[in-house]
Amino acid sequence: MNREEFSDVLKDAPLVASVQATPRSPLDDPQTLLKLARASLGQGVRVLRLEGVENIRTIRAATGAPVIGLVKRSYPDSPVYITPTRIEVEELLASGCEIIALDATRRSRPNDENLAHLIHMVKTAGRIVMADVDTPHAAEVARALGADLVGTTLGGYTEVSPPVNGPDWELLRALTTQGPTLAEGRYALPAQVQTAMRLGAVGVVIGGAINDPVKQTQRFAQAAVPADEPVGAVDVGGTWLRWSVATTAGLGEVQRIALPATHRERLEWIEERIRESGVTRVGISAGGTIDPATGEIWESLELVPGQEGEFWEISVPSIALNDGLATAWGHAGTSIAAAKRVFTLAIGTGVGGGLIAHGRIQMGQRGEYPRINDIRIRGERAEDLLGGHSLAGNPPHDVRLWYDDFCELLGQIKGLYAPQFVILCGGVTRADWFADACLWQRHPIPIADSPFGADAGLHGAAALALWPPELP
Repeated sequence: MNREEFSDVLKDAPLVASVQATPRSPLDDPQTLLKLARASLGQGVRVLRLEGVENIRTIRAATGAPVIGLVKRSYPDSPVYITPTRIEVEELLASGCEIIALDATRRSRPNDENLAHLIHMVKTAGRIVMADVDTPHAAEVARALGADLVGTTLGGYTEVSPPVNGPDWELLRALTTQGPTLAEGRYALPAQVQTAMRLGAVGVVIGGAINDPVKQTQRFAQAAVPADEPVGAVDVGGTWLRWSVATTAGLGEVQRIALPATHRERLEWIEERIRESGVTRVGISAGGTIDPATGEIWESLELVPGQEGEFWEISVPSIALNDGLATAWGHAGTSIAAAKRVFTLAIGTGVGGGLIAHGRIQMGQRGEYPRINDIRIRGERAEDLLGGHSLAGNPPHDVRLWYDDFCELLGQIKGLYAPQFVILCGGVTRADWFADACLWQRHPIPIADSPFGADAGLHGAAALALWPPELP
């Protein structure tokens, strides 16, 4: 098979099945892998990616399918392990596989071997080279050395390629402009496959998502089991700093103090609660935009002063999110919101919110949240018109005008996020005047009251720790 023939096969059937077993799993057997390969081939797959000479020979002989072959082997003097040396190349050439996959990152190879020499070996033998890369530069070098196509296989797995949750889209975008590219690495959903093809990939390699029940069982098992011991829940509002110890049965005693003036004082109070309770994991619902990967509060308004540029760093593992997102996540596990598209609208000291769509928080890579607080109503920010900070704990001077502004915000949320309904929470929505003047009215979108009462933020923080969400 030459490059043009391989390209034609991918045009007809761009899904490539990577049939590999987790080491030492019950699947790690050529005959078992053959059955998995046949299952994929039976559904229209025409190209397989296989590891190990025995597996390649067995499956290729039984199916006749073109094979992207590789050998994973670790050496003490190098991190490269996908077909790292000429020894593995020679083994793969002897196996008969049509395409040979090589680690083509810029890392040093074992025994100071040379990528150019390995590519030359494969090309001289009349085989196709697939270069597994981690950066656009590595792809450029591999193509210049003669690689027929590259794969995003190692995107997110090397020191120069930061880890990402899901496919490395930026790498794929860059590589498809250079030449033929196979999308590979953490593809698990049909929509991701479609996106990769729309971005110009010649095919998409999927492994664990379709051919490794060990990996899939791990994912589902982890999702089914919450934290197995009590967790700490922290709610940082514009008025109060609150704490509770939570289990899957609910919150324990709620402790609160007036919001300390500095971020350091807030951390110290939380650390005291951690020491007293002995919890080993904490969820934090707080104002500002918080990077879930680092805990950095990289953007903040002055409703919670003195926190921009600080970090939520405490002595036990934790996850911190903007309070609107966290509160929305708490509602995602309730009977009224489960598996639906629901917007949580919190009107307390400030105005915030979060969207849950079928069990997932809709948020930005760095914790960006829906900025409904900044929506303009009558020329002013929604937060300044509707939030408790501007009301100073009193009913509005003109309740009817306040209600009209509230309905305008609901209409904006409906138009921007298309939720099935809105859940209301926060101190303002629990005030007597709100219930008397607003709840009975007709609204632009159906609304529901939070089942968590005054503790919606704490329930959201607890849910972050008990049932960690899938992050972008």
